[in-house]
Amino acid sequence: MWSNGTDTKWCHVALAAQRGRKIFKIAGTARICERAVRAVCAQRGWTVEVIAVRPDTIQTLVAVPSTLPHPTVAATLADALRSALRRAHVVPRWRRRVFGEPGWCAVLTNAAALGALRRHLARTAPEGHGAPTDAEGP
Repeated sequence: MWSNGTDTKWCHVALAAQRGRKIFKIAGTARICERAVRAVCAQRGWTVEVIAVRPDTIQTLVAVPSTLPHPTVAATLADALRSALRRAHVVPRWRRRVFGEPGWCAVLTNAAALGALRRHLARTAPEGHGAPTDAEGP
């Protein structure tokens, strides 16, 4: 497997709103989501590369420890986002599900895939969201 020089792996995480609801389309909501992702990643020592908030989907590219199971990455981000959206009253506390599925996470195995995904997320994210955050593009 391709390594970025440490004992980490790159994960592409996608979280879709339940039933395709466009709950992330408001700029304030997008900022809440970005802050929540950055906060949970910083707390766990993960590196956030790109966050792309679309009206019904949040996608992010993060570097996590190589020993961490990839389903855990998606679940951790989903829990943090769910809590942040409820605290901000974007999603009612009584609604049990914010995301339609537990989340999707793919491990990128080579530098070409990582570069292509970086470019894709940065290019397709709404303006002001999704630019590379901590590192330069390839």
